[in-house]
Amino acid sequence: MVDDPHRWLEDIADALADSESEEPALRLRRAFEAVEATRDRHEGLARNFVGALASAPHEPRIRQLLADGFRRTRPVVATILGLGTDESAEDAAGLALAMFDGLLIQTLLDPELAIDGDRMASAQARLREILPSSAE
Repeated sequence: MVDDPHRWLEDIADALADSESEEPALRLRRAFEAVEATRDRHEGLARNFVGALASAPHEPRIRQLLADGFRRTRPVVATILGLGTDESAEDAAGLALAMFDGLLIQTLLDPELAIDGDRMASAQARLREILPSSAE
């Protein structure tokens, strides 16, 4: 099955379509819930992504395609999560994508490594405890 890489992002956007007034933290949680709900359907895409990552250091064309994909995706993720449209919003979207991609790879290696639902909320809360506040 061929999966359009933008389809998964569209699924997440659809799941958050009615949450424009929600805080970004809640939108992020709902985005991860949408990822969890659609993970099995997009497994082929995830496996192709990991394969492309493995090839990227040796294949300039693949490396460029992946980099261009991240450049296009960051502002979309920033919008979906309600982070804004400035450089900091896109950087925050890059961090969210890194968390998503890292967990995706771990889950492909072993489904028991998935961090879903309440565990995800608890893990994010724990990270918030150690992240510097904007006042610092």
